[in-house]
Amino acid sequence: MGRKTKTQSSSLAGETITGPFFSRVVGQKVICSYLKKAIGHQRLAHAYLFTGAPGVGKDAVALDFATALLCDKFETSPEEAPCRTCPQCLLAARLQHPDLHITAPRPGKTSRTRMESEHQDGTTEFFDKKLLEALKKKATDHYFPVLLPRARDILIEHIRLLINQASRVPYQAKRKVFVIFYADKMNLNAQNAFLKILEEPPEDTHLLLMAEREGALLETIRSRCQHLIFQPLAAKDIEAELRVRQPDIGDAAPLISQLSGGSLHQALELTQMDWNALQSLVVNYLAACANRNPIELAAIFKKLLPDDYSNDYRGVHLTLGTLQLFLRDVATLQTARRAGKDMSLQLMLSSVKDRAEKLLDAFPDANSELAVRAVQTARDHLDRLYTPINILTELSYQLSHALGRKRKSQRAA
Repeated sequence: MGRKTKTQSSSLAGETITGPFFSRVVGQKVICSYLKKAIGHQRLAHAYLFTGAPGVGKDAVALDFATALLCDKFETSPEEAPCRTCPQCLLAARLQHPDLHITAPRPGKTSRTRMESEHQDGTTEFFDKKLLEALKKKATDHYFPVLLPRARDILIEHIRLLINQASRVPYQAKRKVFVIFYADKMNLNAQNAFLKILEEPPEDTHLLLMAEREGALLETIRSRCQHLIFQPLAAKDIEAELRVRQPDIGDAAPLISQLSGGSLHQALELTQMDWNALQSLVVNYLAACANRNPIELAAIFKKLLPDDYSNDYRGVHLTLGTLQLFLRDVATLQTARRAGKDMSLQLMLSSVKDRAEKLLDAFPDANSELAVRAVQTARDHLDRLYTPINILTELSYQLSHALGRKRKSQRAA
């Protein structure tokens, strides 16, 4: 279950951001409409908290919202902001506007480049090289994550710098905008310091916080922000975006969209997977369950579970998700057989249809719906951080039970 050797590049790479407000945001129409009205009527909060799972568009919305706040049109014709052509919009689109301040978790000092600020107070700012590289990619694709390796927390020193910047007048635009990626990674000292600016925000300052874990933020911070909750993206929206970015994606688009968990970033990562290998692994696991073969199961578990104690179980997540889709296809084919119809066009994994047919030949009385529910239970347990090896072992028993007795002289899948 590896990745493709050749990475597919996005068709949007290197483009200048154009189009109307939020035109680069996938889905999230309710939130976008709300913020458009806030801009148009100039009824804005000083602080916004955007919460939701990774890759659902929090950052994309925040960065376009920030551009609109900085746009020259905001003062005279707010309904036309962002105009995409004024100096403020052009700089903000590249994340290089002097009044657009970005904060994110950073790793240790070893990879930092020291850059002297030109402020009269002589303060010195430190920028991480990898963070600057990530922000360049972020400017091109707002769905690119900026969480760096070994970057665990936002520290009090970063918040003190933010407070210092907020106390100054804007350099070029009429206001200052502070974007905080992974605001839930502010440690306790940083959060307590951040309360100072929330309690007494300057009139020309707006704070945009993105967080995945709302509960990790102090209640006093949450209560002082306009809170907008981002729902997972619809599979059809993800599929449409994948086809725009990668026109040659073909039949993999609906499968990837179903497995993405409502995250565009996850979907883009999945486009690099070797889908033939993944589907083969899934069917082999189910066959091992059906044949009650512990040796085959042990070999598959070894492929799925990391041996470096990294707790990276994305492979298990993907396998269970694909397995559930395969079993749904089995249920579809089973229904078609009983009704005497051809329902092949409704299959998610059409490339392994023949193996689904073989499974039904071997287990004509299989309870495919029970099997689908068993996989969903396993996925829920994995989300609750149960031990993966125990989950897979228990699932193998549940699937064996759901498939029932095998027809003689037949081998499953």
